[in-house]
Amino acid sequence: MRLLVSGLACVLAPVAGAGAVPLPSLAGFEDAIHHWRNVHGDAYPRYAPDQVASIADNILRYQRTDGGWVENQDPARILDDAEKARVQAEATKSGGSFDNRNIYTQLDYLATAYAITGDARYRDGSLKGIAFTLTQQIPACGGCAHTVPATQSYHPHITIADDVTAGVLGTLRKIVSDTRRYAFVDAALSARVQAAIDAGDACLLRLQVRQGDTPAGWAGQYDARTLQPAQGRRFELPSIAAQETVGVVRYLMSMPDPSPRRRGGRGRRSGLAAPRGDHRLAHRDLPGAGGTHPVPRRVPRIVAWSLIRPPPACGRVSTT
Repeated sequence: MRLLVSGLACVLAPVAGAGAVPLPSLAGFEDAIHHWRNVHGDAYPRYAPDQVASIADNILRYQRTDGGWVENQDPARILDDAEKARVQAEATKSGGSFDNRNIYTQLDYLATAYAITGDARYRDGSLKGIAFTLTQQIPACGGCAHTVPATQSYHPHITIADDVTAGVLGTLRKIVSDTRRYAFVDAALSARVQAAIDAGDACLLRLQVRQGDTPAGWAGQYDARTLQPAQGRRFELPSIAAQETVGVVRYLMSMPDPSPRRRGGRGRRSGLAAPRGDHRLAHRDLPGAGGTHPVPRRVPRIVAWSLIRPPPACGRVSTT
């Protein structure tokens, strides 16, 4: 059976250039696979990337009853009967985690698998994932929590880290724009998705940290009630974070025709790309814990600060 599925995928792949849906990539799962291998190693059998149906079947096995997924799994891992039973037992639980590019990556893969194979199970699994994602959007601001239900103090926070909110919004944009892969999304659901995008975009702009009157970057997590930068894990302080800021800016830059306000979040007035000297480092070494830290001269100021410690004015940071 595996050979037949693989053969079907190989036959479909060359047709992609002629208008068929291209084979889905596993690149979105790289973070999850990395975390899996950190614990379990990499000496295990895997499906080839072109064995789309087998991988999609695995993704369905991992999906929980309400449409979410547990994080940090390798969807291409070949499961024996005992592992399949364990996974199926785990799937009877509810909730899931958006951490490490989770949930939205699975539902997007299933949409592609449905477009290629026509297997309605993949369409239904993608729809369940979309419904779960929309349900978990935080009403107060439109961002996404780290994990539901929460088992750690930082799980309920609006999360920017690991492309949680930006990744979700990017996938929601695919749902309304990619009418070939998401042809199964009806007008009513598409309207709900668009409303979620609008709320999420507004949330990202609202959460952008200001230093004085200047919009700067984004923190890794925010309190869902106060919308102020919040503590994550012990080493994740409420500060402007370089990687998270880059993720948000990339998302904003992906918009084909953003509104003027959205352009403000990604443009020169944000302080992220302005060429003036007051946004650049004056010295190569910055003080920090344990001595000085070498930083390239032309790294933006907020990036350098986040590499070392929270910004000096962190206690007075405002997101309004």
